[in-house]
Amino acid sequence: PGRRSGQHTSLWLVGFVWLAPKTTNFGSYAFLRHIFQFNNLIVRVKPLPKPGPGESIGNPSFSKNSPNILAFDYFVDGTDSTDAAYYVMAADLLKGTLGIVYENNTLGYPSYSRTDDRIVFGTKNTAGGKDIVAVKLLADKTKRANLLRQTMYSDATWPVWYTQATRVIPTRANQTITFAVLPNRTLSQTGFSLSATASSGLPVGFVVVGGPAEVIGNKVKLTALGSVTIMAYQAGNEQFYEAPVVVRSFSVVAAAGGRQGVELVETDAVRLYPNPVSSELTVELTDGQVIEQLAVNTLSGTAVVRQPGSIKTAQTKLDLSRLPSGMYLLSIQTPQGILTRKLIRE
Repeated sequence: PGRRSGQHTSLWLVGFVWLAPKTTNFGSYAFLRHIFQFNNLIVRVKPLPKPGPGESIGNPSFSKNSPNILAFDYFVDGTDSTDAAYYVMAADLLKGTLGIVYENNTLGYPSYSRTDDRIVFGTKNTAGGKDIVAVKLLADKTKRANLLRQTMYSDATWPVWYTQATRVIPTRANQTITFAVLPNRTLSQTGFSLSATASSGLPVGFVVVGGPAEVIGNKVKLTALGSVTIMAYQAGNEQFYEAPVVVRSFSVVAAAGGRQGVELVETDAVRLYPNPVSSELTVELTDGQVIEQLAVNTLSGTAVVRQPGSIKTAQTKLDLSRLPSGMYLLSIQTPQGILTRKLIRE
């Protein structure tokens, strides 16, 4: 929704749900995106230009033979019904391109023909009624081939092109991913590279399923101690089916020689007060060390609060007023290693 000239305006969007195969060893999951958000690494499509205020799309229809191409109605709201604009448009999701098929005068509910060489849709005639018309398309299936328009049916609307035929499904090959087991890492090893190959030779992508880490390309940025789970995927193409995903997990542990543990032997080395805490927590090192970075993690290892930048002091404060009640782990990075303490938010 948006506001235009002080009035509330609703908009339509075309949405998609992408479902993972149930064969994944961490359960089924889904990604919900609308047509203008398709730049997620999981989905092999390119983003389209986003609509502006008063612009809406709806009534999508996939082409019969190209799963990456669809047609839809495009509507621009006006100050009244006389200056509203309607178009039949088509998009290629793999290329991230849009084409205007027809400048209409109402919602058309477009539908591709059996061979995708034409699009049929509804339009208003000069008598005020509605007709079903067809226009011929170029080979890219997103643009009109000429200015001719064929009237298929009069006094009709909402066309759907059906056919009785034998559909030849393109044969694609299966592929698999090779993704080696990941060893445990320390925070100082952040920025390491991931490596995986697909039997198809196509590039493999990575995404963090859970834990204190981020993936940019094939580089892993570690953000705190805890367990990290990374998924390798390959979405396939016209020659290969999507590969079964491979999931690997590893732990981010304290640096060798550093001091780490939930309960420290040196009980006076770290002071946290008040603990339990309701709003502001003071963190203080009492043995001459300095604090470099702080992170508050859930017991499963997800970072929920971070103090950005390098601190370089023996005492600092954290605002935990927005943190839900519960038990957490405070990770304290020092030049000598990492200290971890229990923390209770009351």
